[in-house]
Amino acid sequence: MTVTVKGTAKDEIEDGAYVDVVVKVGAIKILQKEFDVCEEARNANASLQCPVQEGNHEVTQSVDLPKEIPPAPFKVSVRGYTVDDEDLACVDIEIDFRPKRGLLGLGW
Repeated sequence: MTVTVKGTAKDEIEDGAYVDVVVKVGAIKILQKEFDVCEEARNANASLQCPVQEGNHEVTQSVDLPKEIPPAPFKVSVRGYTVDDEDLACVDIEIDFRPKRGLLGLGW
């Protein structure tokens, strides 16, 4: 899966910034984890590294997803915080891994 993120940093983002990620299928929470933003960027060889300067930024990153992901709709909540625990970002994403049906589902 390839993800493109566009955003504006109003202040410098320093080492120690982190995100809390919650993934749900329906009402069932299947993942809740904290990630170090800068460490994840380093490990992924992302085009944008810490410290991130003020201004507009765009990052495109490809990630390999496990084949075991069930064919279901997921809700992903991401809350980001600075090293000083100030709000950094808030993103809610809906991803649907169910197979898409063709428009002509005619059974002759």
